[in-house]
Amino acid sequence: MRKMILPLLILPLLASGCINQPISEEKSFMSVTIVNESDIPVQGFEIDYESGKGGTYNADGSITKKGEEMTFEFTEENEWISSDEHDFSFFLVVDEESYDLQQVFSLEIVENRDHRFRLVGETLEEARLQLTD
Repeated sequence: MRKMILPLLILPLLASGCINQPISEEKSFMSVTIVNESDIPVQGFEIDYESGKGGTYNADGSITKKGEEMTFEFTEENEWISSDEHDFSFFLVVDEESYDLQQVFSLEIVENRDHRFRLVGETLEEARLQLTD
């Protein structure tokens, strides 16, 4: 009987690990989307703003191809939500190195807003973002 109880207790734990759902899902407040329209082998993007820094990359580490997009999602839990706009700086990740695009955009903090950008340029030196919305 004791040998039966242990497997019966462990089985639900193993089964619950197979469910691919987050424990708590945070609601997206605002997002920034970058569409790669360049020929640069971009591995990811990083964004720097007043109260933090974040990055987005393909889960498998692959290069973001021309036409693909990556999105930063900000939740209501971010402390900066209380102000009307913030300055955002953008960085490219190429060959595991972060490159400052030396562009700062002042973005309005509005609920359900997706600020959209295009990355253009043939080389890393020519890379720049264009705000499209």
